[in-house]
Amino acid sequence: MILSGIIKSLNLDCDNLLKTDLFTFSLSKTLFEYQVEAVKSAVKVLYLYYGEGREKLYHRYKRYSEGKSLCFRLKKQAVEILSSEGFHIEEDRICLQQIINRASFWMATGSGKTLVIIKVMEVLKELIGRKLIPKSDILFLTYREDLIEQFTRHLDEFNQHRDDKIHAFSLKDYAKVKARVDLHLNRDGVDVFYYRSDLLSEEEKEKILNYRRFPRNWYLLLDEAHKGDKRDSKRQAIFTALSKEGFMFNFSATFTEEIDHLTCAYNLNLAEFLSHGYGKRIALLGYGTEAIVDRRGKFSKEEKEKTLLKTLILFTLIKKARKRTPFYHEPLMLVLGNSVNTEESDLELFFKELSKIAGKRVSDKMFSSAQEELKEELSSMRYAFEREAYSLSVEDVSMEEVLYRVFNAEGPGGIEVIKMEENAQELIFKHKVSDRPFMLLKIGDISNWLKHKLEGYEIVEKFDTRKVFSELNSPEGSSINLLLGSRAFYEGWDSSRPNLILYLNIGKQEAKKFLLQSIGRGVRIEVLSKRKRLAFVDPQEYEKNRKYVDYLETLFILGTKPEDLKKVLEVLKEEDKRAKEQSYEVGLSVRDKTHALQREEPSSFQKVRISEEDFELLKAYCQYLGPKILLLKHNLSLGALRFILESIEEPERFYDFEGQSLRDIELIMKRVVEHFKVTSSLHP
Repeated sequence: MILSGIIKSLNLDCDNLLKTDLFTFSLSKTLFEYQVEAVKSAVKVLYLYYGEGREKLYHRYKRYSEGKSLCFRLKKQAVEILSSEGFHIEEDRICLQQIINRASFWMATGSGKTLVIIKVMEVLKELIGRKLIPKSDILFLTYREDLIEQFTRHLDEFNQHRDDKIHAFSLKDYAKVKARVDLHLNRDGVDVFYYRSDLLSEEEKEKILNYRRFPRNWYLLLDEAHKGDKRDSKRQAIFTALSKEGFMFNFSATFTEEIDHLTCAYNLNLAEFLSHGYGKRIALLGYGTEAIVDRRGKFSKEEKEKTLLKTLILFTLIKKARKRTPFYHEPLMLVLGNSVNTEESDLELFFKELSKIAGKRVSDKMFSSAQEELKEELSSMRYAFEREAYSLSVEDVSMEEVLYRVFNAEGPGGIEVIKMEENAQELIFKHKVSDRPFMLLKIGDISNWLKHKLEGYEIVEKFDTRKVFSELNSPEGSSINLLLGSRAFYEGWDSSRPNLILYLNIGKQEAKKFLLQSIGRGVRIEVLSKRKRLAFVDPQEYEKNRKYVDYLETLFILGTKPEDLKKVLEVLKEEDKRAKEQSYEVGLSVRDKTHALQREEPSSFQKVRISEEDFELLKAYCQYLGPKILLLKHNLSLGALRFILESIEEPERFYDFEGQSLRDIELIMKRVVEHFKVTSSLHP
């Protein structure tokens, strides 16, 4: 990730350079700190390319690459396209110098890439208007219609109450829009174009567009645009051609190409996302990781029943923890199946087992065995991307508590189905001894379920056209505890509520992609109006409540099939490997400069004024994060990091304990960081 290293060495104040407010998105949304950092990284790349020039940028790459080759092998289709576009290809290889006008943004699923992309468009408009970068059109490409719809929805929200709007047009209408009038820099905004990335080719059909009839100087913004087509190398070559005289911004949660890793301007993959506290920790439960790898065949019927019981007992524990820490989200359990409408589909079999538990048709022995196994697994648990084993405090729960917390019911009974008029994708389920629904099924078409899967169940029709799925984040939708589905909500859905995912035979095709997407949808966290885990917001409050907080700040993952758990493990190991590689890079940069830490600094410098209460908060925060994350998160110099860590150990030497308490770790840390950045520059 050479480009991110180049950017970190660049002394460019984006806040003073830009007039655009980088935090504001709409009346109801502001960007999080990490999203703003992604936008700033885009600005810095543009400065390097257009301000300093591509030759100087290439020399920076060479200096940071330590002699490694900066040429990349191409597949046959890519060679043909790029050769025809005037790129110099030698022995099927192309050098970075020719395709240096690009930057990748590695951002975890659920981190809000679409908002960042729209803010980058706003920044491009400003920079073009001030003639700091060339005037060119902006094109957004992604690989699915629903992701385009998500983009336009966010754009509509962005444009509300703004005179300076971003106008979006389909690329099919490019000639028509440009012929009408060049609105590119009109007084009330900027034009951008969008299209499906897999519908660009070398030919023209009904929906397929020939890329050759479009300019080659686009500011091109890609959102997972490498997905959705087996001819990936050809598609990537088309993107390179379209941005030949412009610039390419490539956003994804899953980069695999060497060029994308090399030109990564901002890294917030899943491992980084979680290590900075922006999401829930991930715990994979079930027979331990070694057993998952070694186990063959299928789980027995009894094992599957026990897995479901363990899942519901665990969810009950999470719900009980929520009652003791009400400033958190209302927990939600996701049940994701591979098959929906086939004979004896995954979701159908799950529903049958769930009905047995709702009616308390489970032996005491089975319930007790499930609870003991769960206790054992939670007593020595490992979080993804963390090295140490961890133990959760587990208390006994009864079958009555499971009925109450999961089914919203005071006792055992049957399940009834609620169908809403003109809603062909959702079914609501309610326990017969409760007046509040507990479960939602969201699939492509509910008609087959109504006809074949729910025979014998009472079905109530309501003249209600609302969409319950869209209300899951609202207080009115909070009685829904279980969400059943397949791929219907893997993307384009943001919620802090999921705490538990149960995979039902997720299948082999594209399983890793869907796993990463669904896990990404489950890790979102928000506490005390901050999108971070409590230890990063208020370490003292975390220590006081960690017995319950750890349940609510964890995404637990279970499966009813060994193969499911193996695939989850593979995905997490791949992300863990990338995290280690990043840690190694950071470790090298620290070790390379350790001689600077051996210098003796003058003993006289101005102390930080802070209250004792705020100091204790600061101390807990720094000890929790550790030096590596502090260094990255707060963009510290090694000298500043040294001062901060020493100050925690010798408070009388570094602090004056007076003044009012801020009680806000973000403000406290900002004040301390700014102070020690100056101090370290005066006393290297």
